[in-house]
Amino acid sequence: MEQNQTCEPTLKVVEIKHAAVHAVESRELLRDGRQLVILHGGQRYLLRQTRDNKLILTK
Repeated sequence: MEQNQTCEPTLKVVEIKHAAVHAVESRELLRDGRQLVILHGGQRYLLRQTRDNKLILTK
């Protein structure tokens, strides 16, 4: 049986200091890996999860 899987993360809306902000679970972004390249304004950024389960974003 074939499953349809979407690549888009599930977005949630949370309130932070009276402003609605989209929230995404990091595991949805990283999927089964520990790194993700984010393209923004023609630049590449690397989001990675450390051994201590912290997130680091570098250019």
